[in-house]
Amino acid sequence: MLSILKQLLKPSLLAASFFWAAIASASLTAEQAEQIVQNTNCNGQTVAEAIKSHIKRHSQRDLGWRVFIEEDYIDVERAILVNKGRQIRYRWRIDRQGLVAPVNKKARQLCAGS
Repeated sequence: MLSILKQLLKPSLLAASFFWAAIASASLTAEQAEQIVQNTNCNGQTVAEAIKSHIKRHSQRDLGWRVFIEEDYIDVERAILVNKGRQIRYRWRIDRQGLVAPVNKKARQLCAGS
């Protein structure tokens, strides 16, 4: 049974190692960075699911994802239109080590359950 489990996990471990190598080498594309943040855990769901749920509850308009690629990090931001003149922005940063962390208060509150 253990050998079967090892065989099943081997391809996913290989894929994960390539994935983290891409992050470490800072060769992520904007689309890859966006997917990483969208799939990050946020209170038992993904960031994308948490934001989608928040938009539904408050009847807000989704303005989409934006990615800012810098030399040492990548920022990924989701903007929500609250009313004609006010936006809420959720922002996360992916560093060279591949760690994803919320950058602003709104992103921290979203995943803290506030």
